[in-house]
Amino acid sequence: MSTTATTAIGYVRVSTDEQASTGHGLDAQRKAVRDECERRGWHLVDIVGEVKGASGKSLDRAGLQSALARMDAHEADVLLVAKMDRLSRSLLPGTQVMEHANAHRWALVP
Repeated sequence: MSTTATTAIGYVRVSTDEQASTGHGLDAQRKAVRDECERRGWHLVDIVGEVKGASGKSLDRAGLQSALARMDAHEADVLLVAKMDRLSRSLLPGTQVMEHANAHRWALVP
């Protein structure tokens, strides 16, 4: 994937109510996504999120599946997450998303 990506979709998730009130909250993640897009000069198409309490153990989450489908439809060049553990708590599912991104010609940027 080219490093000259100009459009991004952000993805945010919290798994506990406690995270919602700390620096890992949805608002903090949205801000991190917006700030990174601004820093890189990317156009932020949208930020997709999960309902509170969405576990990162599986990739079977409505918000994530929506974001992946939109990426595959080439609505953006980059799927941007504030931190990799917001995408997945386990290495294997995270690498599966990376492989999927590569196969469908878009980038995952934590």
